[in-house]
Amino acid sequence: MRAILQAFGMALAVALAWPAGAHGQSNIDEGLRTGSPVEGLDASHTRRSFTDLKGKQGLIVAFGKSADWCPICQRRLVELNQAAPQLRAQGYGLAGVTYDDPDKLASFTQRRAISYPLLADSSGAISGAYGAAEPGDSKLHAHDTGDRPALLIIGPDGVIRGSLKEKDLAKQGVMEALMAMVEAMEASPVKAQ
Repeated sequence: MRAILQAFGMALAVALAWPAGAHGQSNIDEGLRTGSPVEGLDASHTRRSFTDLKGKQGLIVAFGKSADWCPICQRRLVELNQAAPQLRAQGYGLAGVTYDDPDKLASFTQRRAISYPLLADSSGAISGAYGAAEPGDSKLHAHDTGDRPALLIIGPDGVIRGSLKEKDLAKQGVMEALMAMVEAMEASPVKAQ
């Protein structure tokens, strides 16, 4: 099974992981290929930035509408929580970004024992900058269209290394898709240009 996952992961990495400036980033703002605007208040009202969220290998960011009322988002955030220890062991930080305010994120974090930071993006600035939603518009999001980034892997240098779109996640489970991409990236790291 691991060999099948690795083979699939390699194919997925070719399609999804790219160096800065390469094709395939049509939904991602040109200015975000280096540096990262991942910064916001977490569930404890603490300002968190890319620098303190990332691990040695970088940061995995999951985008969602709401941890308060969106069942798709809630399910994804809980699934990612199950993988958080493994991702940390592999050197990745993990963060969720939703339109919720910090108090709603605190409630969800406590109810579901979420072990990674969830960031409030009430203005839509983070989601909009990465193309996960229209800036400031919580009505149009990744799982509404299928072609917007739902998960990003950002390298430690701030360069986007990989993206999973909602339509990619519909074909297989969130964790299977993410872990296959992470394993493939580790087996064949992409160098930034």
